[in-house]
Amino acid sequence: MKKILLTIALCLSMLVMAPQVKAENQVNIYLFTQKGCNACEYALETLADMQKQHPGLFEVYNIQVWNGWADDGSWILGSEELQNLLLTVKERLGNEEGIATPTIALGDYIQVGASDLEAFIERMETFRDAENPRDVVKEVADEMQIDLEPYHITTDENEGKYDAIIIIGIFVILIGGFAGLIVMSKK
Repeated sequence: MKKILLTIALCLSMLVMAPQVKAENQVNIYLFTQKGCNACEYALETLADMQKQHPGLFEVYNIQVWNGWADDGSWILGSEELQNLLLTVKERLGNEEGIATPTIALGDYIQVGASDLEAFIERMETFRDAENPRDVVKEVADEMQIDLEPYHITTDENEGKYDAIIIIGIFVILIGGFAGLIVMSKK
């Protein structure tokens, strides 16, 4: 009986922990964006497609540095802290072009614009496999004490719900199977 309960507990702990596992060598891509920016939306959509084709390769951080234009035509500033983050990163990497969106950073590489994002796959794999890769955005964010949260890209708003239903279904099947074994062993 103790072995059965231990097995059940082990299976349950594996189910609970499975969705929280992060790829060990996952690469961080930082996308500096502006609200209402069509090129920024294109970049997010392209990265979402790339993430589905290469699961576990990279995590996206969508950092909105500008809030766009107001109805009266005036500029709505974003977070000055995040704008300074972008400027500092660009300065460290020798890119003095100022702030433009989208700006995409990976390791010690930065590019303005959303063209040729597919070429990032090879760059991500090289960065991931490097011995001591340098993540300049993370370095600067840590120095400035800015907490960056990953942007979870989903193209299907029900995607997370399906995962939960599948996990619950597996859980119910396992418990039912073990309960059946217990009942059968007592007969």
